[in-house]
Amino acid sequence: MAFSGGVFSLVSGNPVISGATISSTWANNTMTDIANNGLTLCVLKDGSQTITANIPMATYKFTGLGAGSASTDSASMKDIQNAGTTYLASLAGTNTITATTTFAPTYTVGQRYVGIAAATNTGAVTLNINSAGAGAVQWQAAALKGGELVIGMPFMVLVSATTPVFQIVSPLSVIRQNSQSAAYTTVLADMGGHILHPTADNNARTFTIDSNANVAYPVGTAITFVNQINTVTIAITSDTMTLAGTSSTGSRTLAANGVATAIKVASTAWYISGSGLS
Repeated sequence: MAFSGGVFSLVSGNPVISGATISSTWANNTMTDIANNGLTLCVLKDGSQTITANIPMATYKFTGLGAGSASTDSASMKDIQNAGTTYLASLAGTNTITATTTFAPTYTVGQRYVGIAAATNTGAVTLNINSAGAGAVQWQAAALKGGELVIGMPFMVLVSATTPVFQIVSPLSVIRQNSQSAAYTTVLADMGGHILHPTADNNARTFTIDSNANVAYPVGTAITFVNQINTVTIAITSDTMTLAGTSSTGSRTLAANGVATAIKVASTAWYISGSGLS
């Protein structure tokens, strides 16, 4: 008599025993029961039957799901991984970092992962998630140099290539350092960081902000210069750099122990200010 607890029971008189006379009433009731209370309530594999109630899965799962294409479609774990942000558990390592997720990833461009650093990095970093393959962790498409990941602090990375490569997309906890002991022209990775002229290099140096034509820093970019010894000339190639508080443009000299910051205010215009700057 219909389904009960997932079991279909036929009408009384079933099964038929040997020698029994099959009556029209029995046959008709049996076939009606199968049609109305059995087949009509089945979920059909061709999708032609419409579900009319919630289906409890009792800890079982759907497998082999296709990729969802509408907001009302079921989401596979891959869909969730590709569209959402996945938490990195069991983070370990300083520069060679390993982590686990609740399901094994297939690296896809655009995936985001968030975790809490287990240590402060001291140089270039690789990340390997669930042993799916180690990839370089970068900031602004450049290898890390040290101090970008801080112990106990959260960070977020985005897969930018399936080799894999992970780009840091959350704000860094430190002002990244780029130590230079020779003439140097800035690159995109210097955005938001500081360029250090260290004590060990007791020579006058020139650090040049590259032109917008070569490196299109976004408006609002800040680059800081720190000089520990001798002098540093802060130059700019073909764009305009104005000394804050004046109308004077052109190269500037940064004295020993001086700190100066240049800020881009338009596509080819920068302002610079600081201590020890002339």
